[in-house]
Amino acid sequence: MIKLTRVLALTCLLWAFFSCACSRKPQNQAPAPAAPAALGSEPAELAPVRQLEVAPTQPVSESKPQADQAPYLGAFSEADVRRAAARSGDDARVSWRIRPWSGRAETLLALSFVALNAHDTLMSAAQLRPEIAVLEKHGAVLQRTAAAAVPIDADSCICDDATGCTEAPTVDFDLARYRITESREAFGVRLTCHWTAAAAEGASTWLTLFEPEAGQLRAALSREIHSDTSDRVCGCNLISDTTVHILGSQHDGHYDLRLQTRHKKTPFFDDVPVKDPAPPTSTQRLSWDGNHYTPSR
Repeated sequence: MIKLTRVLALTCLLWAFFSCACSRKPQNQAPAPAAPAALGSEPAELAPVRQLEVAPTQPVSESKPQADQAPYLGAFSEADVRRAAARSGDDARVSWRIRPWSGRAETLLALSFVALNAHDTLMSAAQLRPEIAVLEKHGAVLQRTAAAAVPIDADSCICDDATGCTEAPTVDFDLARYRITESREAFGVRLTCHWTAAAAEGASTWLTLFEPEAGQLRAALSREIHSDTSDRVCGCNLISDTTVHILGSQHDGHYDLRLQTRHKKTPFFDDVPVKDPAPPTSTQRLSWDGNHYTPSR
């Protein structure tokens, strides 16, 4: 009986001691973590996160810099480019297309032409006088290393004397990359002209590939790559589109080319059948002859 009384007394003392100790809060104790938010509750406010956005690249030829700005190669203004290009017979009607050449570092391509009025009955594509210049950066100086006139097929750009041309000819860069040798890349210029006749009208686009060679700028290829004709005699539209393919075979260090043309002939009216439909496709292989591309034999 006495032993049982002592055990009970000892138990009471231990309970009282631990109860007192737990009621005291230590000074350096970290606060208990917050309970997780229940589903559907508002989340806790977070610190703002900085988002980095990459702006799309804008073609240089489409930019409209001020005269005192220097957007080209980080150092030159449009006025600097015009002076370096040294276009012959420059006047106030000349328009410019300027862009870096992806095939060469620190190099600009400057395309210039006379802006024509489509309502001028005496207008001809020859009056466009397009010229292309290659400009290289040498230190703080922009130098012209090569230049040439863009060829025009005069026979494909004739307008009827009675009606004149419905649209003015245009010229611009071809943005495709033409690696015609293992180490050299050509660049393209497209010229589009509209023509009219007594019983037909249409448009033609010519592609010219330029290749620098020994300080000169030669036309490696000049071919019609698009034509759209409305022929009132057959009552149909004739459309052809040509794609340039660079092949693996070579002649004189230049890759061979294959021109694949798709033809389409459609009537003006759906209920009128087309006579003599055009073949769907045609191909032509070209090889280098030492100066430019010619049809392979």
